Order: sequence, then structure tokens, then C-alpha cells
Amino acid sequence: MRKTFMYFMAAMLAIGCGRGSSQPTQENADGNATPSATASKADTPVVDESERKTDAYIVQRVESIYADVFAEYNAANEEENEAIPQSSPDEKYCSDSWNKLLLQVSEFDQQHNPDDIGFFDADYWVMGQDFQDLSISNVKLTNHDGDEAEVEFDLHNSGQVTHVRLELDYERGNWYIDNFIDIDNELDWKDDMKDYLKQ
Repeated sequence: MRKTFMYFMAAMLAIGCGRGSSQPTQENADGNATPSATASKADTPVVDESERKTDAYIVQRVESIYADVFAEYNAANEEENEAIPQSSPDEKYCSDSWNKLLLQVSEFDQQHNPDDIGFFDADYWVMGQDFQDLSISNVKLTNHDGDEAEVEFDLHNSGQVTHVRLELDYERGNWYIDNFIDIDNELDWKDDMKDYLKQ
């Protein structure tokens, strides 16, 4: 599964390299938001911006993101053919700054570690190298200040539970993940990537 994860990360970063600034939703002539061609399952149901700023919506957004992402992971695992998701969850659900940092790490690895695994030896979506029976529970908003929020939950993977904190930014008309933190193991993925780039 480690090899599968590395192929998965390569696919995600390749997709991220070509990412544009398309909106997940767009307004119709009446000014109502409608799903665009790039809208994902986690962008529905369509709601106005004021509702998207509510605490309840932020929790719903995180639950919907993980339901969508884990559906692909679990399906790939059940097929037992080491298939990887065909789309990048980072592209769909992470902030511009997160995706920019991923690209910088990828370019750094290509330049300095072309024959090595590089920075990513685990998957921050599942908090491990392997994955099975993925789900989340006990989702709760722990901070909400304007266009920034934090959500914590229990991540279930292969019978193990990891307490996770997400940092989210409101941009492009919705909430996007800006950082993944493994609270149990004091692992801050964004800070660790920044430190890695300073080597």
C-alpha cells in the first residue's frame, strides 16, 4: 500500500500543477448559486454565502468532504487492485496555499530527492500509510473567526482512532482545508512541509 500511496500523491500533485482558480459554484442570472461543472458532492446542497459562514455549515462541510474522499479510498481498497482515486481530493477540497505548498514540496523532491520517497511517507487524509474501513466521528467546531475555522474529529482507519484537527479557510465561496494536524502524534503537516523546504 505504500507504493500505492506514492502513486496517489504523484497523481494528486500532477493534477494540482494544472489547477486554476475556478469557482466550485457560480451564480446564475438571478444571482443564485448553482453547481458549476467542477462542483463536487461536498459543495451540495447549494446554499447562500451567509449560510456557509454558519458553524453548522462548517461541520457539515467537513463531514461531506470526508464522506466523498473516503468513499473513493474505501472503494479502491475493496477492489484490491491497488487502484487510486481518479481525482485529487487536495484539488477539490484544500486551500490555494495548501496546494501551492504541495507543489513546492514536489518540486523540491524532484530536485533534491529524485530517487527517494521524499517528504510524503504517509497520507494525511488517512493519517497513515495503509487504509481500511475509513470513517470519521465526533466532528465538532472548535474555533471560528471570520474566514478561518478549526474542526476536530476522530478518524477511524483499520480499527485505529486518531484525533485530528483541521484548519480551514473560507475562499472561492466555500470552506477549504488549509492544514491537517494529527493531535495524538503532534504532527502538523503544514509546518512540517515548511520546515522540510528549509533543509
